[in-house]
Amino acid sequence: MMVAKESSRGKDLLKNTGIIGFGTMCTKALAFLLLPLYTALLSTSDYGTFDLVTTIGTLFVPIVHLQLSQAIFRFAAEARGYEDDMASILTAVYIESGVLALIYAVVFFVAAPFITLPYKWVLLPYVLVNVALQLALYTARGIGDNVTYTLGSFVSASLTVVLNVVLLVGFSMGIDGMMLSCCLGPLFGTAVISLRTCPWHYFRPSLWSVTRARDLTRYALPLMPNEISWWALQSADRVIVATALGTAANGLISVANKFSTIYSTVFSVFNASWTEQVILHYRDEDGKDFIRRTVDVTVRFFSALFLLILAVMPFLWPIMVNAKFSDAYGLVPFYMVAVYANLFTGLVSPIYLVNNESRKVMEATIVSAVVSIVSLVALMGPLGVYAAPVSTIIGYGLVAVMRVVDIERRHMHVGLDARVLVSTFVLAGATAAAYFIGGVAANCICLGLCLTFSVAINRSSAIALIGEFKDRKKHA
Repeated sequence: MMVAKESSRGKDLLKNTGIIGFGTMCTKALAFLLLPLYTALLSTSDYGTFDLVTTIGTLFVPIVHLQLSQAIFRFAAEARGYEDDMASILTAVYIESGVLALIYAVVFFVAAPFITLPYKWVLLPYVLVNVALQLALYTARGIGDNVTYTLGSFVSASLTVVLNVVLLVGFSMGIDGMMLSCCLGPLFGTAVISLRTCPWHYFRPSLWSVTRARDLTRYALPLMPNEISWWALQSADRVIVATALGTAANGLISVANKFSTIYSTVFSVFNASWTEQVILHYRDEDGKDFIRRTVDVTVRFFSALFLLILAVMPFLWPIMVNAKFSDAYGLVPFYMVAVYANLFTGLVSPIYLVNNESRKVMEATIVSAVVSIVSLVALMGPLGVYAAPVSTIIGYGLVAVMRVVDIERRHMHVGLDARVLVSTFVLAGATAAAYFIGGVAANCICLGLCLTFSVAINRSSAIALIGEFKDRKKHA
């Protein structure tokens, strides 16, 4: 019986990961493959300006929305099958969201004349459409419709990419076209999700409850500073670098980040499904054992992916990036180390959510964000643009250590395999050395070693997965 339950949970995790991942990975892959186009048609300064405006917009979204979309997912997931509870939750969030959007619009129009940021007016539609998209996406996830969640994400991201190409190449609109695309894509994504989920069916003002609204806000509010702190860890370096070193330097950082984004996107797809599985099964009789086993398999897979991306970079870079962005080459390994450190934070964080410890989530992230920003400012003098990825490693590493140690102390033994971690870091060091020193032979040797190691640590998981697939095929 226990084996059957374990198999069922594993299948649900793989199924949801596949559903959520399909649309996301297709569009991210397409956006990555268009990197040669972007770096050829835009200057480092224009690319840096576009990245700066959208980075600031990304900061405003959780501030404006107070992370209420996260409250939808947390509470609606447990209200599935209870129509009035679901309607009460969504009604409270929709009303609060409408009020918050109106406040933001008023504040923006009052403050805009005093803002000197280029393309500042993009921040009004960009933030509002992304708040709407978050609401639509998490409504779909809350009611358990992962297919619509994926479809909406796919439409939003793919349309943004397609419009980028059309407006950049067909209409020669440059940075203006990219700004327009990043507003229209989320707008259409929201429309598609809404047509499928019909959120107006859940909007029942008669079910408005002050108590419900208070509970949702109380849960979501600590996640807002947490999200801001994550923004500081992930993106504050771009604003600081753009201010201190210019938008061209920020353009280099943005391009270097595209490669680590491959890794973080794959993990974020898995983590979206993983969070749901932890919420649903943490309190099962063998829930902690299930989490421990899944964490071990996940760390092995993503350690392998980390090493392989690092090893193929010397061969991939000259194909993907225009020569005018060549100064970004040395930044890539540092950002890869940073996103690898972030893997461990993502794996254990759902345990806080299932225990309603959103405040604990916030505390570690704020400390790490402050340390990261202080490190960036202190290191920018001696390291220049390299201070950005180094400070990101410090921030991500600190929050990972704090969360893993706290989870181990108060909730459960995570069971990280030290042999896998040490071997990964040794191989990563050797591969990074070959990356900087250069030489086809050295890079080929490191690629071979990384491939061999990746196969070795994932062999048993692959055999088990193949065996399960054969059994299912036999009984189909």
